[in-house]
Amino acid sequence: MIARRSEIFEEYANGGLAIIANETRGDVNLSQAVLLMISSLRKRAESDTQVLDLSRLRI
Repeated sequence: MIARRSEIFEEYANGGLAIIANETRGDVNLSQAVLLMISSLRKRAESDTQVLDLSRLRI
């Protein structure tokens, strides 16, 4: 059971590293590239947050 969990974790980690490698391909300063990617994802997540509009409900 623990071995399977470790295997799943390793697969997720490798997938994440592959994404980072693709996103930073050709960049000289990897730290800055990763920070920019995180900042972009954060802004996208904040803008995707939807507010529940209850004004259409007739109560």
